[in-house]
Amino acid sequence: MVPTLLLVEDDADHAELFRRAFESHSDPYRLKIVDSLAAARCELKRAPPSLMVADQSLPDGDGLELLPDARQAHVPVMILTSRGNERLAVEALKAGALDYVIKPSDTFADLPHRATQTLREWNIRQVNRQLEWELRELFEQSHSLLCLLTAEFRLQRINPAVERMLGWQTEVLRGSLLFELFHPEDEPAAKSWFEQRQQGTGVAESLIRCRMTQGD
Repeated sequence: MVPTLLLVEDDADHAELFRRAFESHSDPYRLKIVDSLAAARCELKRAPPSLMVADQSLPDGDGLELLPDARQAHVPVMILTSRGNERLAVEALKAGALDYVIKPSDTFADLPHRATQTLREWNIRQVNRQLEWELRELFEQSHSLLCLLTAEFRLQRINPAVERMLGWQTEVLRGSLLFELFHPEDEPAAKSWFEQRQQGTGVAESLIRCRMTQGD
């Protein structure tokens, strides 16, 4: 699918240079050019693009004002700014823009390449968010006893299965050593098993008893 790009630029000469750059770029884009915040907001609602590139200085306001609209439409944003406004460009990144471009003469030819990089980064972020959601769902829905640990084997979080089967709550266990969950007689075997796993050596299956809130 050919990505669509919404360019928000009120300088007609700059807009034309950007259009020529995208037409000659190896990666095809469907380019839509508007010249105001109001027109950009209409496009975001009517047909959200794959990427929006917005000039910071527009006739009816600051291009940064479009960031909440773009966030609501799930559209990544690049901000264009003139030389000398680097501080404002950094503020754009903090506000949610994925990239900013300072507009000297050579920016026009480079913008398609930067747009492709930004879209690639956005797509990677979206995939990572989906994977994080799936892992979170697996953690929450699993019937197995699962927990998140620090490098020192301290508990950060337990899943609902631990709460149901053993009666422990995350708030109670957070910061505790994992081995405190095991039966005292099985603690040495548990430590040995986890140490071998950390070292990457082969380990045999072990039966380790866990403590419930009521006791052993």
